[in-house]
Amino acid sequence: MFFSNTVGMKALMGRSFLRFPLAVSILLSGGNSPFSEAGGSPGEAVSQSWQLRRLDPQTQLLEYYRQYPDRYIRVSKESWKYEERSRTALHSFTLRNTASVRYCDVELSFNYLTPGGKVLHIEQVKLPNPLEALRSVDIFQLKVKKVPGGAETAVVRVAKALICR
Repeated sequence: MFFSNTVGMKALMGRSFLRFPLAVSILLSGGNSPFSEAGGSPGEAVSQSWQLRRLDPQTQLLEYYRQYPDRYIRVSKESWKYEERSRTALHSFTLRNTASVRYCDVELSFNYLTPGGKVLHIEQVKLPNPLEALRSVDIFQLKVKKVPGGAETAVVRVAKALICR
């Protein structure tokens, strides 16, 4: 890099540039990257690491399905009622799988909130049946036990789900 004045060099060597110690070590070593065995340029090292991480679209989509099941399993049409004597909540809702994979071991989190919006209690429930790809399932009167009486609102979300093999 060529700078016509020392102000430009000082700006380059300022705080923002020193946040990248790897880049500094590559520049000081004359362009030899610790990632390339043959001592190639820093651009080659970045290119090689990008190719190692790049996946084909189908594999990338499956990885997203695996990492983020809560984005592909939608909860809708929620309703619930509370039975004070047994401290049990009966939930009815629809689960819709928008992914092209089948999910097993779907675990739902029921968050019970006070009138002020604070979390009063969280209960996790595992569904017994798998959720088929691109399908919806209606769940009626799913029992959740140990619910405290002060809960005014219940929020249902997908806590965990595994892709079936």
